[in-house]
Amino acid sequence: MAHNKQIVNSEEGYVTADLFLAARNDDPAMMRQALLEGQSLREVRPEDGRTPTHEAAAFGSVEFLKAALEVEPDIVWVRDLRHRRPYEYAAARNDRISMRLIANTMYPESQKPLPPEQ
Repeated sequence: MAHNKQIVNSEEGYVTADLFLAARNDDPAMMRQALLEGQSLREVRPEDGRTPTHEAAAFGSVEFLKAALEVEPDIVWVRDLRHRRPYEYAAARNDRISMRLIANTMYPESQKPLPPEQ
């Protein structure tokens, strides 16, 4: 469920969307707004090298993943500073839906249906 939270930039006095927050909150609308504001799904956090897609996989944000993979499918191949792709974060949670979304994007020639939601 999307929380539609946004970040207020107190120095500039405006509201801006944040891709990492959108990823954690499973909020594809905020993701689209952040992209319109010039942010990129290839943005990485310096402390861990994670992209918003890594974050979404770590938090089980399926709707964000669906939207992000439509916009930037090659992001599934990016590794963070621990050499992990988004798939490894989904696998660590045993999140079969996120794992299948990512795997289908990585290997489109062997598409498999998504497992039922539990």
